[in-house]
Amino acid sequence: MSKHAELFDLLCELIDVQIKKYVKLATVGVGPDARLNAALVYEEVNELLGFADLLLQEMETNFESETIKKFAYVDVFDQLKFYLEQESFRGHAGWLLDDNKIHATVDERTTQFLKELEAIDEEESFDFSEKSVPRTEIQRQCQHDSYQIAHRILALAIDVSTNPDMQFDKKIPAHAQPILRKHASTRYVQYADEINSLHDECEEFLQQSTLANSSTVLENGQARDYQKAHLEQWNNLLYRYRCINTDSPLFSVEHQWHDVAVASPSPVEQPVAVQQSPTIFSNRNLALLGGLFFTGTLLACKLLPYFTASEENDLSLKQTL
Repeated sequence: MSKHAELFDLLCELIDVQIKKYVKLATVGVGPDARLNAALVYEEVNELLGFADLLLQEMETNFESETIKKFAYVDVFDQLKFYLEQESFRGHAGWLLDDNKIHATVDERTTQFLKELEAIDEEESFDFSEKSVPRTEIQRQCQHDSYQIAHRILALAIDVSTNPDMQFDKKIPAHAQPILRKHASTRYVQYADEINSLHDECEEFLQQSTLANSSTVLENGQARDYQKAHLEQWNNLLYRYRCINTDSPLFSVEHQWHDVAVASPSPVEQPVAVQQSPTIFSNRNLALLGGLFFTGTLLACKLLPYFTASEENDLSLKQTL
């Protein structure tokens, strides 16, 4: 059961991040994911929780067996790999634009998650040199939006590097413009080959895609309600999980849940997860489930409106992120 448990632990880490993320997306936005709207991330969490339940059922059914079937394990593994690859792709594009706290955090975390996932696959059943293929409508939309986000970010870097004196879009504030102009002769030269290659990949994908950009919005109040429901659902899964694996690092008092970097100078009120009876969480871990935050840098904060507002429908920062 060890590989199932390792996969479940990693899946829970991603669920934690994504629950925090759609709440932040519905309020202030999250770094390079600013255009991936909160409603889509909410649907992603629904899928991730479903994966966790399937994996847990397979562990519970085979709890006392010497061997354990891997039907759910294989499906969950591949789809978890897909979501990590998509987030890594968006995050790395943001890091190429500017190496700030928000972009670096996403890039480092997703890279680490993928390394941990590959380490779980001791039998080398999965090809990590190739990206996983989306299986559901939610995943196909996620893939499309990931390429759209990365394309806009990389296109901006290319435009500035080609013409540092360019007239910026009005959505890019004056405070951010000198930073981008400085990168034109430094960062964008250093990473020119990678920026151009990824931009071309995005352009080719989007030309062939039959999907439109996401436009469904998730309001702040809705996000809070959904968060409470998801935390309760996740709480139930973790309670069942602890019944068969008390040694999971998730239940250690030293365990640290990941922060989600946001471009916000002030904290957002954090809801508390619904507790089981008997509870499996300390007060400290319950607070962490609600999510912590840290402040983004000036560039990431100032560029949020630019990556939020779509050229097609000019959605505002308050509507979609």
